[in-house]
Amino acid sequence: MFLGIVSSVMGQRVLGVQWEAPGDYGTASKQLEAFQQSGISILEVNEKLSPDILKEIQQKGFSLFVNTPFKFLTIRDLSTDSTFLQVNNEYIDYYRPYTPNLVRAFGLFSYGQTDSPDFLNEIISVQEQLKAQTSAYLYYTTIPGIYEPRSDVADFKLFRINESTQQLNGNAAGYIYLPRRPGDIKLRDFKSIMDLTSAYPKKPVFLDANWLLHNINSHPRLPGILMQYTTEQEAVFSIPAPEASPVDPNWIVLFLVLVWGSFAVHYSFVPIYHKSLTRYFLMHHFFVEDIMEWRIRTTWPGVYILLQNAVLGGICIYAFVKKFYSPLGLEALYHHYPILGIFGQWPITLLFIGFFMVLAFEIICVLWLYFLNTTVKHLSQIIILYSWPLQLNLISVTVLTTLILAKSDSKIIYFLGFLYFFILFSSFYITAVDTSNFIRGRKDWFLLGSVGLQLVLIIITGILIYQTTSFIDVIDLALLLH
Repeated sequence: MFLGIVSSVMGQRVLGVQWEAPGDYGTASKQLEAFQQSGISILEVNEKLSPDILKEIQQKGFSLFVNTPFKFLTIRDLSTDSTFLQVNNEYIDYYRPYTPNLVRAFGLFSYGQTDSPDFLNEIISVQEQLKAQTSAYLYYTTIPGIYEPRSDVADFKLFRINESTQQLNGNAAGYIYLPRRPGDIKLRDFKSIMDLTSAYPKKPVFLDANWLLHNINSHPRLPGILMQYTTEQEAVFSIPAPEASPVDPNWIVLFLVLVWGSFAVHYSFVPIYHKSLTRYFLMHHFFVEDIMEWRIRTTWPGVYILLQNAVLGGICIYAFVKKFYSPLGLEALYHHYPILGIFGQWPITLLFIGFFMVLAFEIICVLWLYFLNTTVKHLSQIIILYSWPLQLNLISVTVLTTLILAKSDSKIIYFLGFLYFFILFSSFYITAVDTSNFIRGRKDWFLLGSVGLQLVLIIITGILIYQTTSFIDVIDLALLLH
């Protein structure tokens, strides 16, 4: 079926580019000339191009794929947002004068919950309405390896691949090569991708237009190399020696070492911490009495532990992301929750986000317990009692990090991640019970307003998140794109 789309370009290989057209017609025309000289025959765009640029594309003999801007779709996106069908119809209407002579296919979406029958049913319902509006093919973009319960979602699909892709099947009608590191395409990697896809020579391989234009300027031989793929049986060219891949700093190890180093310093130079470290666990009742009767008055050890635990929370979140989410999965998270990119869209920024989230939660818990219990006269009392159990997380996160680095069983890692948050929440409840024993009168109201109210709020929040947002679907989609 797909051979009919590219029948006008019957070379040995078919190459395309994902192109974002510049606003200036002159610049766009020069870029199209460079594409033509490089053997490119298909352009994929995700915007409504001006008539002048469309005329230029047609004159140069390109085929055009038009992809709508919908990315990382979830079931809830389709069921609650009516713009999906509307925007697809708008694109079809805009390009109707150029279909099918120039525009050969319309892309419905890029990446979605295609493992879900409900999602696919929604897409098929829309697709059936769109098919009545256009004679062009309909397609979508996904990644290899996803089990899809139905195969009639669209006329064809494109696979996004990168240098870590090991094998392909013939299910896709073309391939989009985007490296794991954005903009980091190397000639050696490009050749390996062309070798990988050589079993399907008539299926186009799409490249990033910005990478191609940049490298045409820095490597004048590149257009000739690409042209070889489209005109000769086998492309023969020299490739540079393999470059040393940049080594990513192992941030979780670095921060974990810093946490243990600060613990050693704190243990050595703060006598009250050294003497009280184990009393909370071994002589709990006497420790709580010393704090509530203000025999131990220091605040700094508790503040230090709160900061330490917040860092450990950031490490825990960062470690989970690195293990269970691919760069594309992370892109899905950033797409749905832009606030996650407040410090930049790199995985390490999630460590800082985790730090501030845990720290904010700790501050709320401390103030909550302090203001509700009138027998507590000093904020330091709550800080010490609330923070002390959190030291257990130093052990749980250290073990979790070690197992992730050792690529151990995911179930154990999930358990240790759960254990971190279990300790975080339990510390609040333990402190509430400990301090309630010093209330003269009815302590039931205090426990109801602290433990009871927080449990109710957590349950209500969980129900609202599950029923009114796409949070669960987004997490599922991000994991799917691993």
